[in-house]
Amino acid sequence: TGSIFAESPVDLIERMNVSYIAWLFAITASLAGVQFVYSLQFAAGVPLFKDTFKLDGSIANVILATSGPISGFFVQPIVGVASDNSQNRLGRRRPFILVGTILTAAGMALLGCSEKLGNALGDKPGGETIGDHSRGLAFAIVGLWIMNLFTNVMQGPCRALINDVVDKDYLQTGNAVASAIMAAAAIIGNVIGAQTTGLNEPFFVLLLIGAGLVVLCCIPTMIFAKEVPYKLPEGEKSKTIGQVFKDIGLGFKYAPRELLMVAGLYFLSWCAYSPLMVNLTDYVKSLFNSSNDPTFGLKMAFYAGAIFSAVQFLWSLIQPAIIRVTNPKLVYLASQFLATAVYASLLELRQWPAAAIAIIAVAAINFAAFNSIPFALVSRLTAGANGGLYMGVLNSAAVVSQVVAINAVAAPVIKATSDAAWGIATGSIFGLLALVWGMVCVNGRDEDADSTDERRPLIQQVE
Repeated sequence: TGSIFAESPVDLIERMNVSYIAWLFAITASLAGVQFVYSLQFAAGVPLFKDTFKLDGSIANVILATSGPISGFFVQPIVGVASDNSQNRLGRRRPFILVGTILTAAGMALLGCSEKLGNALGDKPGGETIGDHSRGLAFAIVGLWIMNLFTNVMQGPCRALINDVVDKDYLQTGNAVASAIMAAAAIIGNVIGAQTTGLNEPFFVLLLIGAGLVVLCCIPTMIFAKEVPYKLPEGEKSKTIGQVFKDIGLGFKYAPRELLMVAGLYFLSWCAYSPLMVNLTDYVKSLFNSSNDPTFGLKMAFYAGAIFSAVQFLWSLIQPAIIRVTNPKLVYLASQFLATAVYASLLELRQWPAAAIAIIAVAAINFAAFNSIPFALVSRLTAGANGGLYMGVLNSAAVVSQVVAINAVAAPVIKATSDAAWGIATGSIFGLLALVWGMVCVNGRDEDADSTDERRPLIQQVE
């Protein structure tokens, strides 16, 4: 087999037919639903909690950076092991994707309706204090937690599904398609968001549209990802909940060193990016405070998110070709360097809004890189046997990073400075750490998985 990073667009056209490419987009479509959740949550989340429920921006940061990471840390490894051993007739991954999609959409709808529900139960419309919106705020937090909890139910299986059904020679291509489709979803979500800013109830409309899109994106994956139902080996019994937790512990204890090194780099990259992710809307809004239209800043923030996602989409298309003539480590670290410079530079660009939005888009190159390269590497390391568990371990690194970077660092800085730009700038510290980690700890070679003990599926190692 060839290198997992050897696919260029020309190679893809020559070696695959159009129907196979379309199939890759179909099986990864559910990840577009995941991206709709994250794009709309972080584009609209801080404004929703600040403007509608009158929370301080730093508190809004904590709320957004707590529900997703905490639920993800516990849910993704559990769902990963459970899906690895699922014997459902639909396959190992699709049942979790289906249930996660339905309940994610329900949580998103509840979040969108939270103000209306609060007003119906006695909140004061137009009130200027948190107490005036206490019931609506409670509904919003519950909806946010449900949405994040079940997004994490579907996210790990969505990623593991690629590892399960795509030929190993095309894993990097499959993950690049996943990155591209998530970027396309982010573009669509942000453009829709920009169109709703002039409405009387923009968040209500936007989040209900988002809930519908999440459901629609699940349909192609359910139809076209033809999984083979898993059958237990003869003499083996289904695992109990206790055994599931045992496997999770073994997953962390016996994970290959290469996986832990990749997970560490992924963790630091997410730490660097998370403050921008949560505070992009607030930062861009602040660039247009002088506008006579109070909704103009929010509209430009959505368009900034769309531009960011467009760059991510384009980069995901050309990244395999660039890796082909260089190597994955060089591409990853070069993109990390660019992103680190972006996080630090936004403090000095507030007088030039157009330049600030353009510079923010450069960080999308790193976002595309760290949402595809690590998954391709881990897919090759795991050899497919316990892919759900391994993907859960990797995704856990992402969700824990948000708690660390936002709650422990960015939110206190924003509280002290009342300035989202300073919170975003904290990402440059983690960016530098990611550069050092990548140069020192991560192997730059792209080699096939072999049959040595270090690379065999971990559960087989310890049994």
